[in-house]
Parts: sequence; structure tokens; C-alpha cells
Amino acid sequence: MQELETVLAGYGLALQVHAVSEADEFAFGPNGPFTHWLQSRYGWGTAMGWAYAIEHHRLQEENAIDAFF
Repeated sequence: MQELETVLAGYGLALQVHAVSEADEFAFGPNGPFTHWLQSRYGWGTAMGWAYAIEHHRLQEENAIDAFF
């Protein structure tokens, strides 16, 4: 899960560096809509990132990727 967050963060940074208009709306950035949705929907803290929040709050028998989807 951490690897997915890292790849998506790199993608978001590349969007910003290259001034792609989509950068302002990138959902998976640290302060993006997905992070805000997790906070409001579940009340989870995301200071350590949304991937950590999902891994930390998933059911023990549940795979983190399954919890993501």
C-alpha cells in the first residue's frame, strides 16, 4: 500500500512540475480529495498518509489492497 501511495505521489508531483492542469485536481495527493474523503467518511487521521490509515484500520484478515478498493 505504501508503494502505491509513493507512486501516486510521484505522479502528482510530475503533474505539478510539468504544469499539467490536472495537478490541481489530483485525487491521491497528500491533501487531495481522497485523503479528505477518508477523514470525513471514517474519521481517520491521515498525518502519516492515506496508505497508512487504510493499513492501520483494515480488518486483520483483509488485504490492504482489497480494503483500498
